[in-house]
Amino acid sequence: MYAFVSLERIGGVAVFNVNDPAQPRLVEYINNRSTTAGTGDQGPEGIVFVSATNSPTRQPLVILANEVSSTVAVYGVQLRGPVTATTTAQTAAQPLFAYPNPTTGGAVQLSRPVTGTLSDVLGRPVRELRQASAVETTGLTPGLYVVRAQDGATIKLVLR
Repeated sequence: MYAFVSLERIGGVAVFNVNDPAQPRLVEYINNRSTTAGTGDQGPEGIVFVSATNSPTRQPLVILANEVSSTVAVYGVQLRGPVTATTTAQTAAQPLFAYPNPTTGGAVQLSRPVTGTLSDVLGRPVRELRQASAVETTGLTPGLYVVRAQDGATIKLVLR
């Protein structure tokens, strides 16, 4: 299990092995910023991990959006050594869609029945879903929510 941490001030990304969360281990630090020439990727703000199954190259990717240099850095993740499975293999989750999205309130229809949770942007569960074909948003504060199905599918829901 790895954690990828973008470092906004000094730039780059740090890769930590977090198999033992109480003792994370730095595996690699990558930074192509030049402090003398002022070139390279500067100020990574956003970070996205793309799994091998969702990658166009079939290789896991880490994507950094750099605020200061207005660049996007794409790093391929190469595994070193043997890989052991820590969970049982799962089939890919069926895509999940919500409409209308964004919404101003009321019921938001889901593209398929979902058992899972509706969470706020901080990951706090707001509602439990049990074979729900729709999510009721009445009474929720405007903002960003995430519908997370038990099979791993997720969809962001914007409430205005």
